[in-house]
Amino acid sequence: MIADTVTFGEHSQEEFKLIPSSIEVESPDPVTYTVDVPGRDGDLDFTEALDGRVHYKPRNISMEFYCFGEDEELSELEQNCINTLHGKKMKIFFDADPNYYYWGRLSVSWSYGDNLDTVSIHADCDPYKYKIQETVAEYDVSGTQEINLENGGWLPVSPLIETDGEMQITFGNTIVRISPGAQKAPGLILSRGSTALTLKGTGHVKFTYREGAL
Repeated sequence: MIADTVTFGEHSQEEFKLIPSSIEVESPDPVTYTVDVPGRDGDLDFTEALDGRVHYKPRNISMEFYCFGEDEELSELEQNCINTLHGKKMKIFFDADPNYYYWGRLSVSWSYGDNLDTVSIHADCDPYKYKIQETVAEYDVSGTQEINLENGGWLPVSPLIETDGEMQITFGNTIVRISPGAQKAPGLILSRGSTALTLKGTGHVKFTYREGAL
């Protein structure tokens, strides 16, 4: 990935007079579990045995920058960059991937050169990248209403539920009663695709969740 602009939390690369030369966003390694059984061809694969899905290790992002500051300001730029970013955990935005952000802890290495300073910024990130805009679904319920909540990402999510009235929510074989306010329903997880719910009650219900992708 080559991005024209990288933003770290609320801090743009321009704050440190940096221009990206290369950016490598690694794919997260899957967490696998296999067992070698004597007398059997191949291993037994239990990777998805716990909950039916693959889990992933943290994702690494490596970024290289050139610093185009004037000679007399390089020391101040270095200190500002390191004090602001090094060791901090924050959102990372790339203009080349405008709908998502990464979440990780940064480390900064500043190298002085004869003609140009170079800066290496490494991030240890969550395996999933997250949609910048949360997904919101709202319904006015009077009686019984069947709905479907859509999750287009690969990350299973538990929605925040806000309602102004008593509400019963049925999903699968589970029935949960929700009081007015904001809360999560125990056991309600939206996997990739469509999740069918039945709402029963009277009032306004809002579901909010953040989708994620690899």
